[in-house]
Amino acid sequence: HVAMAPCGTRCLSLSSSFDMEDCSLRVWDVARDAHVKTVYLQHSAPVWAVHGHFETGWFLTGSEDGTCTLVSITSGTSTPVYQGSTVVKTVYMSPTGVGVCGCANGTVVVLDCTAWPPCIRHRVLAGNSAITVIMIDEGSNPNLYSRSNTDGGLTDHPTSCWPVYCGLCLVGSENRSIYLLNLQSGCVIDRWTPQTRSFALQHPPL
Repeated sequence: HVAMAPCGTRCLSLSSSFDMEDCSLRVWDVARDAHVKTVYLQHSAPVWAVHGHFETGWFLTGSEDGTCTLVSITSGTSTPVYQGSTVVKTVYMSPTGVGVCGCANGTVVVLDCTAWPPCIRHRVLAGNSAITVIMIDEGSNPNLYSRSNTDGGLTDHPTSCWPVYCGLCLVGSENRSIYLLNLQSGCVIDRWTPQTRSFALQHPPL
């Protein structure tokens, strides 16, 4: 797995294997063709997903061992933020510190990474098939956070709560359905299937 910064000057790569001799995230300077930093991840199985932002320095990783970790490429730290029972297939890390991970059993976990330690806001069951795609609409003002507060959280404001701009989330499942979630309430708002477009009730989070 690799990720490229929008400016094209930096990228990162994931390294993991089934024997777990090396489970790490490496940051590269593309312009100088140089290795910048290695962050060793707290996973015990291969890593399947990574997403984040070079502007903030924060990334989420998801692993076959059912865990998600919050990674700072600035400080070189890796912090476990979720432990589940099935493979984490995909992750999404927003600029405002909203983390979402999709699991093989259809569970979507919404994380508040502005808190320290990071906490789980909602668990939502979106079908019974693996979640493979996550997209978030956070509104017109994502409020990028570029440094940590004194408690270690992502936000510039020590007393900041759950981000204001965390709105809607689309998740795609292997059962060929798309679910629209409300990140504030943790409810399924709508669902699209290959046959029909059906409106779902406001299902409460798990």
